[in-house]
Amino acid sequence: MVTMPHHVSTEIPPGGLSPSARPWSRIVPLPAGMLNGTARAHCVALLDLDGTLLDSNAAHASAWHDAITAAGYPPVPLDKLRALIGVGADKLLRFALGVDRRDSEWRRITALRRRIFRETYLDTLRPFPGVRALLRALRDAGWQPVIATSASSAEVDGLLRRTGVGDLVTDVVSASHYMPSKPDPDIFELALRRVRCERESARVLGDTPYDLMAAARARLRSVALRCGGWSDSALAQADAIFDDPLDLLKRFDASPFAGGTLGAGRLHVGAAQ
Repeated sequence: MVTMPHHVSTEIPPGGLSPSARPWSRIVPLPAGMLNGTARAHCVALLDLDGTLLDSNAAHASAWHDAITAAGYPPVPLDKLRALIGVGADKLLRFALGVDRRDSEWRRITALRRRIFRETYLDTLRPFPGVRALLRALRDAGWQPVIATSASSAEVDGLLRRTGVGDLVTDVVSASHYMPSKPDPDIFELALRRVRCERESARVLGDTPYDLMAAARARLRSVALRCGGWSDSALAQADAIFDDPLDLLKRFDASPFAGGTLGAGRLHVGAAQ
């Protein structure tokens, strides 16, 4: 198994995925009055999965490294692949190899990666400490936890099983062949429609700049976790930054999820890495 350092050496995403980029908006307006008169102020917590709830970013990078090499291409440096974890396969191979998803090579490499990840890495994954307790705290505070991930629909069941929170989430929205992955906002937009939530009543929890970029493009408030390996400077778009799910749980009453704190300015809680 290829091992990876925990932290991402790249301070910002690859070219073309700058955190400050706002080249377009794919926002689909939600119908007026979507929520009925009994709707709560708190509605949905849109939770990323890999690197946020599940310690899996290094495993994904290693699986891509193995698949690209097995497909006969020169090895792509692990740190380059690690900096791309958080976008979906629709974008990763384009940035790593210049292979477009319309190319037959894209299908061949992604199929190899899916098999390698399932057979070699999936069963080694563990949730971060405090994940189940955090989801219970979110539910107790009136939030509906919804998984919103760039992982493919073919892999989500296995990832969710390793995370062990399937019984605590309201819905799961993942990337598919017809929906672009983060940093496009489509996954978040679909999640809002499926749970019938207005964007003002939603918050995003993620671990990469891509989560935060997608949230900003969907006009959603966001909270970042450092456990995915990114630096605070790369996560600067978030309204608050915590170390990991356990840190957020311990400081829950001081977090944006406690209600009424997002308008008070950025919170950078916990020790920076």
